[in-house]
Amino acid sequence: MSDPGWPNTLPQRFLNRGLTVQMGYPVVRSETDGGVAKVRRRFTKGVETVTGVLLLNATQVATFRSFYRDSLSAGSRAFTWVHPETDATVLMRFTAAPSVMLENLPLYEVTLNLEVLP
Repeated sequence: MSDPGWPNTLPQRFLNRGLTVQMGYPVVRSETDGGVAKVRRRFTKGVETVTGVLLLNATQVATFRSFYRDSLSAGSRAFTWVHPETDATVLMRFTAAPSVMLENLPLYEVTLNLEVLP
């Protein structure tokens, strides 16, 4: 079974406000009895995290909920989408359940916490 892609009917980009891409940190840090800690690379590539907000209307929220719940098995499956910084198509996965803010009706602010898989 191949990984589903991000739905075309949803926004293809996050809002710039609050968009965060945290670089992967593929190292192990070991504290010592004295002096500075020892640090060594553990993996070739670390897992990046992405946090961002989408602005959706009611129809798009229903599409997103269906995608998250059904296509991604409540966020447990990975999916393909465009990386917000590099524009490359990458494999992503949720690290937490999305939140939907109803403050700006009729538009909804949906916050996603994702990881970019190596």
